[in-house]
Amino acid sequence: MANKSRERWLLQQAGKIDPLLQVGIIEDSEVPDFILRSTDRSIGVEVTEYFAAPVAGRPQQEIQSRKNAVVRRAWEHYLGLGGPAAYVRVCFQSPETLDRKRCDALVAPIAHVVLLHAAGLKWPQSSIAILDGLPAGVASIRVGPSLDGRDQLWHAEQSGWVGEVKAGDVQRVIDRKNKSAAKAKSRCDELWLLICYDWSSGGELVEVRDSVLRSASSGAFNSAFDRVLWLEPQKPRLLKLFPREPGRQKWYREERNV
Repeated sequence: MANKSRERWLLQQAGKIDPLLQVGIIEDSEVPDFILRSTDRSIGVEVTEYFAAPVAGRPQQEIQSRKNAVVRRAWEHYLGLGGPAAYVRVCFQSPETLDRKRCDALVAPIAHVVLLHAAGLKWPQSSIAILDGLPAGVASIRVGPSLDGRDQLWHAEQSGWVGEVKAGDVQRVIDRKNKSAAKAKSRCDELWLLICYDWSSGGELVEVRDSVLRSASSGAFNSAFDRVLWLEPQKPRLLKLFPREPGRQKWYREERNV
């Protein structure tokens, strides 16, 4: 990550949540990326962005074909139930959920979820996003009323994968940055690692899974840094990954102390 102005912006977003990142003067550095100096301490901060790896193991064409097939069959099932005409978009979570057996199991639940929400929709009402009560493997369903009561279309989101950030993914980032930690630590009193995931910067859409929270709560992460934070700047929200604190780890948002 070489764009210093972007690194500084990410650090500032984290500072909106964690007051310790607001204290003192921010000095540009190389190793670490920044040093925050106050009268009684200096905190070095290494900033890195998280980009999910592309979906591997299956050709994207095959994955998209399976998504399309599930949605088409769910549409047919829905029509068989007598559902009203609607515009429907289905967003799936990950390719691992779309083996043949799982595809079969998704058809009826998707149809029933849409039926539950589409029945009362009338043009010109806005479409609604369904995020709860969905079958495992489905991230969201958007349902909109038909323009004339007859026109309708169902489709699978072309870029709709919501990937998973697992504990092992986070540990790999920490391991990579651990290599330069010793040199960085010689220049400050404390050394922090800020891992940033910004969905607007491109790459795969991802969400942090419970395994990350469990690993943070149990102290399972191995880090040469004094503190490791995960930042999602668009929300903004912050998750403390290391060191372990009592109780279950939780998200912190703006104007709340870490």
